[in-house]
Parts: sequence; C-alpha cells; structure tokens
Amino acid sequence: MTNVTPKFNFKKPEQKFNINGQEYLVDLSDEALNKYQRVAVKYTDFADEAQEVDLVAMTDDEYEDFQKRSYEASKEVLDALFGEGAFDELYEASGQSMHNMAEVVKFMFDWLTTNKNFKADK
Repeated sequence: MTNVTPKFNFKKPEQKFNINGQEYLVDLSDEALNKYQRVAVKYTDFADEAQEVDLVAMTDDEYEDFQKRSYEASKEVLDALFGEGAFDELYEASGQSMHNMAEVVKFMFDWLTTNKNFKADK
C-alpha cells in the first residue's frame, strides 16, 4: 500500500473579464472586495441622487457639474476594479459614452452580487 499525501492548492482570488475584446483582471482578495464595497456605496449614493435630478431644469453649469460628477463616480469604480487607467481605456472604447460606462458598472456590480455576496448599497 502506497502512502499518498492528500494535496490541496489555493486558487488565486482573481477573475478575468473580457470587455469589448480587452481582458481585465479583477483582484478578489478580501481587502480588494472591501475596497470595491466602499466605492460601490459612493457610486450608488450618487446614482440614487441622479435619479432625482431634473436635467431639463438644470443650467448649463449645473449640467456640466452633473456630467463631471457622473464621470468621476464611474471612473472611481472602474479604476478600483480593473486598475488605474482602465476607465480611460474603456471610455474611449465605448465611444466616450457615459451610458455605456454605467452599463459596465452595472454588469460588474451584478456579477459581484451574484458571485461574491457583494452588496452595492448601504
């Protein structure tokens, strides 16, 4: 009888995502998930606030400020997930569409919620 030592190897806590033909690697360590949770809450707070905004009633300056805040909120989330500079790459690839960027954020929050028991709000 041969003495076989049972073997166990850890899987690296990461996941690859292909977005528009480009591969991105997302760190799924506990520390990274905590970071994503914090930026998700900030993003969700902004998104909730944005639902109440009357874009038609805004002045040009108010609309510009709103667009800038939307850009920054998405940038913070996607750079946190995919690494610094990823948002800029994706924004260019999206045709500079904030609607497309919001779809990527939603996709990632949905994936994290389904696969990592993630909660994107408070």
